Amino acid sequence: MEYSLNYDTFIEDSYNSDSNYKLNEIIELKDLKKAKVYETLSFNIQSLNLDELKRFLIDDLEELKEKGEIKLSTELRRLLLLYDILKNTKGTTPNH
Repeated sequence: MEYSLNYDTFIEDSYNSDSNYKLNEIIELKDLKKAKVYETLSFNIQSLNLDELKRFLIDDLEELKEKGEIKLSTELRRLLLLYDILKNTKGTTPNH
């Protein structure tokens, strides 16, 4: 089985060594499916503005609600969890 094809795609789409992305730059990356956008946001979450991310998440969740979506993707659930952890632990430990 040839793994290099999938690995190269993952590297180019989901991972970027430049961690100074802004939320809009990630959202507007062309040819990315929502799952890849969520993965990239999760990877870069510590360098993102959490208030902007909150607005993005609320908008996406409202859109899913309007469509009648019941299940959330794993990538979206991961991003929501990371956001929650960062937002609610900021300042509670010496490392934050």
